[in-house]
Amino acid sequence: MMIVETDLHLNPQHPAYDQSAVQTLISAAQEYIGANMAGPASVRLVSTRSGEF
Repeated sequence: MMIVETDLHLNPQHPAYDQSAVQTLISAAQEYIGANMAGPASVRLVSTRSGEF
């Protein structure tokens, strides 16, 4: 498992949520896994924004 901490808002209901930026982050994580990890893997995004999970 790879955990990615980000300062992006991950809650789609938040006014500052940026779907394009979140999708770009997910794509980058998937590319990294594809190039550097063998076998199945998962990615967990964690927002460092206060009170957001």
